[in-house]
Amino acid sequence: MSFETALSHHGWIPEAVYTTASATPGRKSLDYEHPAFGSFSFHPLAIQPGYFLELVEHKKIAEQAMLVAEPIRALLDLVCLRKVEWQGMGWLVEGLRIDSEHLRNVTSADIRTLDLVYKQKRVKVFLKSLARELGND
Repeated sequence: MSFETALSHHGWIPEAVYTTASATPGRKSLDYEHPAFGSFSFHPLAIQPGYFLELVEHKKIAEQAMLVAEPIRALLDLVCLRKVEWQGMGWLVEGLRIDSEHLRNVTSADIRTLDLVYKQKRVKVFLKSLARELGND
């Protein structure tokens, strides 16, 4: 579970999320509707080999095992999926409505780890800009 789904799960965004979205190592997006369990979407991301599970937690909720991206990983997965360019903290705080206190909890270790994960230059520039803004560069 990643993207807005994980951000909402961790309390980083206030909006309800009605589709459970996940990053996948595959090559094709897939949407799936289940009458009892709801909507699911799966999106491939260009991730460096061997780094797919970085900053992803194994959780057990209601006796079900799942992989849940930590908030900063879910945010960067969203940046990668949507091909977002760095637009300053305003996009995060006002656009996504992420509380700046959550962003201040991002560590230098998180930044270094995520720098190894993504292939796209755009995501790396976004991450470097975020780190500079947070004083984690």
